[in-house]
Amino acid sequence: MTKQTPPQSSSRQRNPLAILLGLALLAAVGLLVAKLITTLSAPAASTDFSTETVENSSVSTDTPADSSTSVENLPLEKKPVEQYSAPDPNTLSSLTGFLTTARVSGDKLLLRVAIDQFLDSGTCTLSLTSASAPAYFASAPLVPDVSSSTCEGFDVPLSSLGSGAYDIRIELTSGDRTGLILGDVKL
Repeated sequence: MTKQTPPQSSSRQRNPLAILLGLALLAAVGLLVAKLITTLSAPAASTDFSTETVENSSVSTDTPADSSTSVENLPLEKKPVEQYSAPDPNTLSSLTGFLTTARVSGDKLLLRVAIDQFLDSGTCTLSLTSASAPAYFASAPLVPDVSSSTCEGFDVPLSSLGSGAYDIRIELTSGDRTGLILGDVKL
């Protein structure tokens, strides 16, 4: 007597097919997500700004350029990038900067400055003057930063000052260069 196997149900035959279709769908979604991520993270324009010599250009240097070769008519990715073109502050004959902080904190007046030049050493001399109170004087060393400098800072005790308006004068000295930062504060 031979044993007969019962016919397999149709649901068992469909399970491997459903699994394969599910895997294919999952792979397709994964590819779409990868493509989307690649598209979003790609730069919008080329950042290669290499220059070409005039020999390789079709524009003649003997005649003026017509409107079709002007910068305004170049595609966005071919237009030159405008950059900050002020003189390098390190080449100036005088020191420049500005007052970044002039505020009361607790029982002190905090004064901080930023100096545009990179300096290895120097001195900052503070003068606080008021028509209604005695003057206050102090000095602090100049401190180099990455591409600029600062004064070590001034923490002036309020007990050394009276109330009212003060003119702030900070003289910068480094080697043979000097500069002046002015400001005011009301206490």
